[in-house]
Amino acid sequence: MKITVLLNLIFVAALSAQSRLSVHGHLSQAYAFTDGTEFLGIPKNGTTDYRNLALQFGYDMTDNTRLIIQLGHKRLGTSPTMAFRDELEVDWAFVDYWLLDNVALKAGKVQLSMGIFNEIRDVGTLLPFYRVPFYTYNEGWWTSATVDGLVMSAYLRRSEPWNLEVHSFYGGWSLAELEGLLPSSARAEDGLGVQVWLNTAIPGLRFGLEGHRVSFEGTNPDPNSSTSTTWTASIDGSFDRVIAQAEYISNGFRTGSWCGYYARLGARLTDRLTINGLGDFGKLDLDMTLQSVTYHVELDNKDYALSLNYRLQSYLVLKFEHHWTKGISNPQNIFETPEDVRYGILSFSASF
Repeated sequence: MKITVLLNLIFVAALSAQSRLSVHGHLSQAYAFTDGTEFLGIPKNGTTDYRNLALQFGYDMTDNTRLIIQLGHKRLGTSPTMAFRDELEVDWAFVDYWLLDNVALKAGKVQLSMGIFNEIRDVGTLLPFYRVPFYTYNEGWWTSATVDGLVMSAYLRRSEPWNLEVHSFYGGWSLAELEGLLPSSARAEDGLGVQVWLNTAIPGLRFGLEGHRVSFEGTNPDPNSSTSTTWTASIDGSFDRVIAQAEYISNGFRTGSWCGYYARLGARLTDRLTINGLGDFGKLDLDMTLQSVTYHVELDNKDYALSLNYRLQSYLVLKFEHHWTKGISNPQNIFETPEDVRYGILSFSASF
């Protein structure tokens, strides 16, 4: 009922301000299955409860001020992270104000500039696989797609072959995780970070570096940990027939560290058909104290994957992917025993 009322209000607003309002959206629907072991919310008998839907509304308040709101619906099968999700959520809600021709300020719940995929991690028509590399980007664990606060962006030497993008942010975000096998929540605050992209004179090739520091409140495995520091290095190359990407993400906190890294190679076999290969790796080194007993945990996760993407239209993509994985299905539950798992995802993505 609440969803119906909200959509009706949005429809009325659209009719009353057609010239200033724009609407965009995307949908990904998947069927996911495993070789018998439940993994990443995929039960052993498979599921169609794998879905991503978003509607984005933009309203031009003035020539240099824009209001953007995105509503989202996400399902990940039996994943415990679903305990923290509502049927309909506000993904983004912010004001975008251009101070100068090359300087913009965003305030509200804003996309977080981190790595290649963090800002588009749910847009299926732009992703080579159903989701971004899991062991590098995770799913709501020590990371976020948005920040509640401010983001300032500067675009330097925009008309030159070599140019820079600088995105800085201040704010916080909510975390979803597990404590043992029970859902819990935490909050990151006082986050401060910057991302720099160097766009080269070679069309399609850029290099990125991002770093941020944040304070955690009530987080597992160390609820008293004061700060965490994350660094991300990226290489992004997209050419006529070949796509090559690699990233390394390192997260350090008082009792341990987590690092993730991946390499992806894609080849456009035809104008419609693309094949992708991926190697995604994650390592955890942690000292954790529970009931006065300290445990040392070391985890080494890996995922090898292949996908075929068939682009029916520029806005319609059909994907089939297969993964060979050894790791834990939920990095929030660090006491889980790593397993060898094979799983596949058949998905259909659309955008407008």
